[in-house]
Amino acid sequence: MRRWIFALFLLANIGLLLWGVQYIEPERATPAQAPPEIQPERMKLLSEVPPAQLTKRPKPPPPTPPPAPAPASAGEVCYRLGPVADAAQAMNLERVLGAQGLGFTKREEAGQPITAYRVYLPSFRSKAEAERKRRELTRLGFRDHALLQDEGLENAISLGLYSVEENAQNHLKRLADKGVRAELLKMQQSRPVYWFELAPAGPELAARLTPMVDGIPGAQVGEIPCPAPVLPPSSTVVPAESR
Repeated sequence: MRRWIFALFLLANIGLLLWGVQYIEPERATPAQAPPEIQPERMKLLSEVPPAQLTKRPKPPPPTPPPAPAPASAGEVCYRLGPVADAAQAMNLERVLGAQGLGFTKREEAGQPITAYRVYLPSFRSKAEAERKRRELTRLGFRDHALLQDEGLENAISLGLYSVEENAQNHLKRLADKGVRAELLKMQQSRPVYWFELAPAGPELAARLTPMVDGIPGAQVGEIPCPAPVLPPSSTVVPAESR
C-alpha cells in the first residue's frame, strides 16, 4: 500500500514540475512590443509630396571672388606713349618696351582719314599677264611695284602711293617717258594709330621713355591717371565710417 502512495506522490511531483516548465517560463519571457499605431490622416502619396522634400541636397558654397588688382602705390604714376601712325615704328617701340621689361598695353585707334594718290596700271586679264608686265617694269628701272588683288583692282599693278598729288603726277610723267601709260587714282585712307599705356611706375621712368619716341613723328610721353582697381561683381564696398 505504501508503495502505491509513494508512486502517486512521485507522479504528482513530476506533473507539477512539467506544469511549471510549460506555463511559468513563458510568463518570464519579455512580452513582444505592440506595433506602432498607424495614423491614416498623416499618410501621403509620393505624388503629393513636393520634389524639394524628396531630395534635399546641400547648397554648394558660393564661388570665391577673384582678388582685386592692386592700385598704384603712393608716388607711382602711369604713362602713355603715342600716337604712332607707322606700323613698323609701333612694332619697334613694342620690342623696345619689352626688352626693357616694362609692362604695357597696346591700343589701336582709327586715325584721321587722309587723301592719297595711287599710281597704277589697270587690271590685266590674268595674273600671269600682270607678272609679265612687272618683269618688264623692272627691266625699265621701275622696281617699286606690287600686284593688287583688291575688289575692282584684281590683277592690277600698283606703281606707288603718294600723299601729295604733285609727286604722283611727276611719277606719271617718268613712266610715260619710258612708254608706260599709268593712271592716277584718288582715294581716302584711314590708317590706325597706336598708343602704349604703361603700368604704374616711379616718376624717374619718364627719363627712360623720352628717347624711345625720338624720331617718331607726333609721338610724345605723357602722364595719365592710373586706372582704378576693378572690384568683382560679388564684392561689396563698406564705407569707412560703418566699419
